Parts: sequence; C-alpha cells; structure tokens
Amino acid sequence: MEKTMNWDALVEQCLKKEKELRPELLWLQKMYERFCEREGAVKKGEADRILYQRMYGKNPEKSSDLLKIRYWRTGRHLPANREQCRRFGEALGLEKEEMSYLFQGYWDRCDRVFWPEESEEEMYVRRIAFMEELIQEYLCKIPPSRMMDLNLNPREIRTHLRHLYFTDAVRCVEVWKKFEMKMIRRHISSVNYAAELERSLKLLGEIPRKTVIRHLILLGNPFVNQRVLNEGLICLGYLPLTEGHTMTDGARLDDLVLGFLKQYERSCRGTDPQECAAWLRANLRELDGCLLRHGAKNLRFMYFKALKDFCP
Repeated sequence: MEKTMNWDALVEQCLKKEKELRPELLWLQKMYERFCEREGAVKKGEADRILYQRMYGKNPEKSSDLLKIRYWRTGRHLPANREQCRRFGEALGLEKEEMSYLFQGYWDRCDRVFWPEESEEEMYVRRIAFMEELIQEYLCKIPPSRMMDLNLNPREIRTHLRHLYFTDAVRCVEVWKKFEMKMIRRHISSVNYAAELERSLKLLGEIPRKTVIRHLILLGNPFVNQRVLNEGLICLGYLPLTEGHTMTDGARLDDLVLGFLKQYERSCRGTDPQECAAWLRANLRELDGCLLRHGAKNLRFMYFKALKDFCP
C-alpha cells in the first residue's frame, strides 16, 4: 500500500504560522517581567544591566555589551552556546523545571549533553540503553532479502547499521524517485555519514532535536505514532512533540510532524506492518518533495547533510 497524500495544505498551514511570535519567546518575556518585578520593578535597561552583571560577574563596559541581553529577550538572537544559555537562565532566577524548558523549549535543544568522559554517568547509561534497544529492534526488522539486495552479510548485520540506516533514509526523501539502485548498493555511498551517525547514536555532543525525531521514525518504522515519538524524546531529554512548539527560527516542525502522524494513523490503522512501512516511506517522500516545492528546507526532518550527493 503506497497511496500518497497531498501534503500542501499541511505545509502551507505550518508556513503561515511561522509569521507568528514564538510561544517560547512569550514565555521568556514573562520570565523577564517576573525578574524585573523581583528586582523592584526596574526598567528594562537596568534589568539588562543586572542580568549582564550576574552572568559575567562585572558591569558592562559599553552599551553594546547589553545588546545581546536585549536581543535574547526580544527574539532577535539566541544564546550562542549552552554555557551562555545556562548563565542567562540562572541570572533570570529560573527554577529547575523552568531551566529545563529554557533549553528544551526556547533553545530547542536537549536538557544536557554528554561527552565520552561522562559515559559512566547514570543518566547517560539509561539513555544509551534506550537507544541501543531501539537499534536492536530496528535490526531485527531487517529481512534477509534486503541484506542480499544490498550485498551485505546477514551474520554481520550490526556492522552494516550505517549503510542500512542510510539507505532507509534515502528512501524517505524526494530524490528516491530518481535514484538508481546500483548507486545505493555501493557501500561507499554512505561512508560520509559514518562519524556523524555514530556520534548521534551514542548521544555525544549537541544533537539537534530534528535529528532525534528522524532517528525515532527510521528506527521505529512502521511502529511509530505520537506516543512512541514522545516517549523517545522524553527519555532522551528533549521536549515531546507539542502543538505550537517552534524551532529557534520559528519553524513549526512539531505541527508538521504531528499532522503527518495523525494522517498515518488514519490511513494505516489495522493494516499489515509491511504495508504501513511502505505507506510511511512513500508519504515521507511526498512530504519532503512538498517542502522543497514550498522552499521550506528548514522543515525537511528526514533530510541530512550526508545526503547532499543524492538530494537537491
């Protein structure tokens, strides 16, 4: 079953909403107003000075030092790195849950990052165990015929995770319609994605939420829905799919993915898993093509840089 839907209405709706003010910015402005009240209802200029002083332990030396504080609270720019974001939240006096939302909502990132030297931390062990279970379930769903078609040894399936993932990803983007199968059989076609995939599946460093959403869809196919993706996002430290949530550029990725998943559930309820998987791939391609036609490259959640040799 590969019946494809028309996704123009969903994409156009998401693009129209991009013009609205980010809900996360409205939340931040409330936190800022609360801070001003706690400081004795000071004016914004004075509040910005206090924030700068608490962030850097010194008074601003010139007026431009305060610009970034003003830009962050008005939405013109965002903190450039995690340390800046953390200091900003602490200076505002955010509580624990509010600090998590600052990272997960306003900054659209994971609640924290891990590096190799932190691999024995309890939180990392728990999260990597979840990811490993997801990978094992994915590999168990690979039929021997697919391994043969790609000229891979079924007994060494784990060593071929990168190429299996890469070929699945290619089948979910617009370029697949023009793709020559002989190109994808060449294992060298996915080699440029080796380091990036390994790092993200090991949960090391900053991993974009959009990347994690793609992982959950590709590794979970066809057993994906809003509940499954939300459980995965929460377990890995990200904001669950939330209607109205925006990426830092204002893009309505969550509305797009939620709309897609709702249609998937309506179209494939009670259907054989293989047919569901075929529908999912076909419609992810159609949606990716629709996003391209509308010039919404920032919303292409199934696309990643290593596909540039095959994709527009």
